[in-house]
Amino acid sequence: DEIADEIVRRIGEPMMQVVLDLGGGISRIARLAKAAGHVPYVLDFSPAAVAQMHAEGIAAKVYDVRRWRGKVLHSSVDVVTCTEVLEHLDETADTTAVR
Repeated sequence: DEIADEIVRRIGEPMMQVVLDLGGGISRIARLAKAAGHVPYVLDFSPAAVAQMHAEGIAAKVYDVRRWRGKVLHSSVDVVTCTEVLEHLDETADTTAVR
């Protein structure tokens, strides 16, 4: 929670168009960004997490971050966050996209 608070505090002003939380799950960052007036967008592999974000009025999409190769998946992104994701990758996963 402290890390999410600090991240959103640092986003600050001016209002961001989109804050993309990559692998966000039920994203505290997205919730805080929305409360601060930003537009959060969450990508996560869990359909349940994405459904929860939708229920809270936060745009989200089911996406396996292991397939991500650095391409922006939204038309306009001002900030990308990616926390607590690497521990979900198995040891054989190709992690070249995150280096």
